[in-house]
Amino acid sequence: MPSVSRIHGSSTSSIISAKRLHAQGKTGEAGAAYKRTITIVEKNFGPDELRLAEPLQQMAELKSKLETLETADELYQRALRIEESRLGTTDPSLAPLVDWIRRTAAKQDEPA
Repeated sequence: MPSVSRIHGSSTSSIISAKRLHAQGKTGEAGAAYKRTITIVEKNFGPDELRLAEPLQQMAELKSKLETLETADELYQRALRIEESRLGTTDPSLAPLVDWIRRTAAKQDEPA
């Protein structure tokens, strides 16, 4: 079984790669890299691991930009649940995530 530091390094490398691809506009490749990161963390640490919050949020941001708003909202909500379970519901570091959720909801409510 791989060591925790090796797994963490693998997921960190994958998220960095995904962010680079996202910044380059390679949305399909970025989405696959985010998904790979999420899979690595879930497999090795479980579905409620705090380390999932960042790749979930990044994937949600990508989905939001691609106008896949329902999926983006689901990913943001999952990231929020994970972070709230670890940090508490009043932690100020949750504010940006809550703001993203509000923005995504507002986009969903806009007329087509």
